[in-house]
Amino acid sequence: MPIKPVDTLDLPQKRLSKLFVGLLLWLVLIAIIFSIPFLPLLSERAVATNFLPDKGSNQAIVLFGFSGCSTVCSTQLTVLREVLNNKAYPEQWPHVVFIDIDQLSSTEQVTQYVSGFDHRFTGYFPSPQELTTLKDLFGLNFQQQGSQIIHSGKVFFLQRNEGWKITSAYNAQAFNNKKLISFLN
Repeated sequence: MPIKPVDTLDLPQKRLSKLFVGLLLWLVLIAIIFSIPFLPLLSERAVATNFLPDKGSNQAIVLFGFSGCSTVCSTQLTVLREVLNNKAYPEQWPHVVFIDIDQLSSTEQVTQYVSGFDHRFTGYFPSPQELTTLKDLFGLNFQQQGSQIIHSGKVFFLQRNEGWKITSAYNAQAFNNKKLISFLN
């Protein structure tokens, strides 16, 4: 059987093509992985709570944090205040609830903290059992050892339609004015 000659010019081009395709696939994979924190978590999960009222606005924004947080929590509350203060119809404000995850805190402390941003914001201090339930219900991941708290800021948008439902959630890095305005309209 005769041996076919290998065209030496095609071999480097094939390797280069495979290398290019492989590199392109890696870049796409890396782009997807790094974009995940900026994508909203969409949901229609029902939420039974005692911190959201049954009357008033059909929209709610729920944040989990602690009053000693000087970075993520205060930034998110400031963004909320600025956008909502520019809303054309203040009577259509969503309920804004800041839930204190610091078990060394108190109802008075969280109320004072959020009222420093806006008197219409509600501060809520859950019992340890309720906090465990909320942690599971909202899919939260935080840890507290003494006064040290490790958490990532998340903002949850809820709609009331035959009960409250989480419609979307944003990480602190992805939460901004445009997403909030889109939710309110």
